[in-house]
Amino acid sequence: MAAKSVLIPIVVTPGEYFDKVVILKLKRKKIKTRSKIKHIELELAAITEKKLRFNLTQEKRRRLNALIRRLEATHARAWDLVEEHEKLIRRGGSLERLGGCAKRMFLLNVRRVFLKNKIDVLCQSYSREVKSYELTA
Repeated sequence: MAAKSVLIPIVVTPGEYFDKVVILKLKRKKIKTRSKIKHIELELAAITEKKLRFNLTQEKRRRLNALIRRLEATHARAWDLVEEHEKLIRRGGSLERLGGCAKRMFLLNVRRVFLKNKIDVLCQSYSREVKSYELTA
């Protein structure tokens, strides 16, 4: 008898949901290890199993799709920066270069949170991701 998978259903905002989907799709594209891809596919299937319905006008749906594309681009740039950072560490990169890379990763994360919150506002979510600092993109 196969073990049953344990998933914990949680409530997330639309921004958090789309962020997770975007990350999983990027991982599916970038990661080449079969066993890892299997886990990615299972998680992606589990969270996209039910189609979400938002009561959005055509204009708001267009804006939502544009925000999701910006989120995809932000994650792709962040992925590249993480790879650059890992290479710098392996090659003994200077603290200045490592710090510059880390700063760019932080700024991309700020942009990611900003985009998630824009999605939440657009979808009329009652919640937002908050940080101790101001979010500007």
